[in-house]
Amino acid sequence: MQDAVAYFEVNGYLLVDHLPNLSTYVHSIVYDSPSECLLEYSLQFTIDAHVSNLLCFHHSTSFQKDENYLSGRLILQDKAS
Repeated sequence: MQDAVAYFEVNGYLLVDHLPNLSTYVHSIVYDSPSECLLEYSLQFTIDAHVSNLLCFHHSTSFQKDENYLSGRLILQDKAS
């Protein structure tokens, strides 16, 4: 898990305590463009509160060009509620 966190941090992601609700956050901060807001969220991740070896990313995060995703080292899965 430490290797995964380090990998994402080295690649510009920010580990945060939790991912805030996007709609609430948008109303409290004015951005120059909606894409600027999504970019900020797409570079944040957190450790899941229920599954300790699961990293959570905002739904706008794209892994399509990520080398670990392309090589199969990174597995993506939606977490059901």
